[in-house]
Amino acid sequence: MSLNRFFYLKIENVGNETAYDVRISINASFLDKMLIQDFKNFLYNLCQKKLFLPPNKVMYYLLSPIYSSSSLTIQHTSYSCQEINSNLDILINEPFVITGTYNGNRKITETLTINQCTGSVVVDSPKVQKLDDIYKELKNMNRKLQNIACKNKLES
Repeated sequence: MSLNRFFYLKIENVGNETAYDVRISINASFLDKMLIQDFKNFLYNLCQKKLFLPPNKVMYYLLSPIYSSSSLTIQHTSYSCQEINSNLDILINEPFVITGTYNGNRKITETLTINQCTGSVVVDSPKVQKLDDIYKELKNMNRKLQNIACKNKLES
């Protein structure tokens, strides 16, 4: 998924039961191509530990900045827009394979690309951010209206 200038790996328990002893592995060929060492380290650390995910729990891990026309500084390291965009050209269609286990015997296997997860190329732009903010606000208002309608039905 993409949000606020970055692509993220979203890990979510969409089930009704708690997932315990969750172990995840991400292919080294994807990790090795990542430009930003801190993002790579977060994912590497994710692969080293067991997770506990209650129902509807969501976790986000940074993968890459989106295409940009400006430089970016992360943890005192600056990256030019050329570096970011060149690396994203490599990563956007690079398969990343997520494998793992949970609850003792259940297995996870997913092969994705950043491009598949977004459905389109995202470009850093104030207009795009504003539209995204409007979309989120409309979604929030729609949820509130649905709650009011539901409450009115119950009172009738």
